Amino acid sequence: MYTINVTNESPSDTTFIIFQKPPQEAPDLHALAWKTSRLFSGQRSTVSWEKDYSFFSAQTGMISPGIVISPVSQVNASFPDANEVSLESDYQFSDPYSGLAESLAIR
Repeated sequence: MYTINVTNESPSDTTFIIFQKPPQEAPDLHALAWKTSRLFSGQRSTVSWEKDYSFFSAQTGMISPGIVISPVSQVNASFPDANEVSLESDYQFSDPYSGLAESLAIR
């Protein structure tokens, strides 16, 4: 399990943001704000998570702030024998199979 503890030691209320680091730097690739939370002066927040790999597909249309995405298909992934899937008709995935080492891929 992974945990991040954040404490607002300033006299002002603030917002903290945890970003997902992009796998590579590219001008058209943007970091995902993974978690945001408002913290009052002196307040502490703890964020905990475990590694969990899955493939999700959804018909989203235009993505904008506040949009809620409902997955059409979800498949659990794991290393090394279930880390690749094929995208089939109607946004459905195949059963997972073994792909390149240390990567997740949709073919």
